[in-house]
Amino acid sequence: MANQEKSKAELKRDVQKLRDRLEVAEETLRAISQGEVDALVVSGYQGEQVYTLEGADYPYRIFVEEMNEGAITLTADGILLYCNQRFALLLQKPLEKVIGSNFQDYLAPQEWQMFQTLLQQAQSGVGKGEVSLIARDKKKIPVQLSINNLNFNNLKIFFVIVTDLSEQKHNEEIKQFNKTLENRVIERTVELDKANSQLQCELKERKQAEQELELQAVISQNIAEGVCLVRVADSTIVYTNTKFETIFGYEPGELIGKHVSILNYNEEHTNARDVVCQISEAILQHGKVTYEVNTVKKDGTQFWCKATTSTFNHSDYGTVLVAVQQDITEQKIVERKIIASLKEKEVLLKEIHHRVKNNLQIVSSLLQMQARRTQDKSATLVLQDSQNRIASIALVHEKLYRCSRVG
Repeated sequence: MANQEKSKAELKRDVQKLRDRLEVAEETLRAISQGEVDALVVSGYQGEQVYTLEGADYPYRIFVEEMNEGAITLTADGILLYCNQRFALLLQKPLEKVIGSNFQDYLAPQEWQMFQTLLQQAQSGVGKGEVSLIARDKKKIPVQLSINNLNFNNLKIFFVIVTDLSEQKHNEEIKQFNKTLENRVIERTVELDKANSQLQCELKERKQAEQELELQAVISQNIAEGVCLVRVADSTIVYTNTKFETIFGYEPGELIGKHVSILNYNEEHTNARDVVCQISEAILQHGKVTYEVNTVKKDGTQFWCKATTSTFNHSDYGTVLVAVQQDITEQKIVERKIIASLKEKEVLLKEIHHRVKNNLQIVSSLLQMQARRTQDKSATLVLQDSQNRIASIALVHEKLYRCSRVG
């Protein structure tokens, strides 16, 4: 009976030991399952050995270390508790120098307020925004921060993913540059199209002007009058057409550069250069003058020209006199003949007038004498009437003569 009761007590102790061991085992499993155990110390025939646990979070740790973005954990004051290698490379600093430093050291001064705002947003969710970090070489690196709030053992910690936006910004700049370039190309193309259209119009107008000039040149070369241009500044000839050279007996181009006075005849009381000055003054004063001038050919032959001259502003020669001249030598000869003929007729008319006047006077005297001798009154009246008629005829003849002379 005693042996039986003792066996029950032993059994109870054995059960309690098993329960204790089961509780320890369960607690150990719980700790391992919740990640509270990093390693196990196992006693064996070789002594105590440490076995590290590669739990379910191990792939995530590798992922964080090898990820392309920077990963950091911060305190509320900005102290870096952890960072991966990518973040350290981003700042161009050794990993051990970054951990334990203040995140503010890597922010541009104007970005700190923005960072504080993102931390406040992370209190109730995710704080996300763009800031610029300062690398070791003072270069600004545009990044995007994604901040999450974590509570670890009642300690407020922030987990931050840092994404380098340098390439994105560079691509955006390239895209913006390309867009700007495309817009400039389009604008330039429009400008070139407008310029091309304007140029085509100008070329068309210029071609028309050239054709008109060619036509005028042909007309100038083939008109019956001689044309020359005289530069006002020094009175030298700068252009002559073929007819002008023919009139004065010069070879083509021979008169170019000569003083225009070479064409004027030096008279006894008039100098050729003085004539040029007088004509030029009159043209410049009135703008256009028509005149006759005594000129001389290359061989010394004197002849008369009738000229109409006006001023013109030439693009190459400045102010020039444009003279259109015509040889009026034959006209002058005809005029002289007509004047000589008129003088001869005037002399003949005078002679006829005197003869008619004398004859009428003689007839009137004879009638007067006959009237004195005649006793017949009727005959006397007839003779006196005839005498009066002769006087009237003489008076009319005298008036006609004087009117013709005045005309």
